Amino acid sequence: MARWPDPILRRPAQPVDAHWFGTGTLQKACALLRATSVSEKAVGLAAQQCGVDARIVYLQPEERHPLINRRSFQRTAELSEITMINPQIVERSPELDVHSWREHCLVLPPTFDATVLRDSWVTIVFRDIHGRPHSVRLRGEMARAVQHELDHDRGILITD
Repeated sequence: MARWPDPILRRPAQPVDAHWFGTGTLQKACALLRATSVSEKAVGLAAQQCGVDARIVYLQPEERHPLINRRSFQRTAELSEITMINPQIVERSPELDVHSWREHCLVLPPTFDATVLRDSWVTIVFRDIHGRPHSVRLRGEMARAVQHELDHDRGILITD
């Protein structure tokens, strides 16, 4: 895993080009995120945290993560796991519907945490490993987690 102050954590991630969809290279990158998320007991990871300069976010499926409330995840697409390639927030909760979260980050020293404001829900569009488009609305902890990982996609840490 990349750790602060690794420069990859401060650079916006590169979008995944269409010719990478369905390739072994992309499958390996996604498998690395999944394996690292499981071994680190992370709710989610962005590719930069694994040293991969690509706009890929992995979220731990709710049934595998004890901290997630099942109602926080509203599917609009059937997904066997939540690997988002080139994810974008296309809709978010109203400005006054935000939550204050105490967050920590695997790339920072374990004693560091910060209070951040996050939208209470977001709708994300993304592509799966084969390039198929999906849309998902996340609420609560899952919304918080994806916003944290999308900050990594933009080179932003909770220290900012």
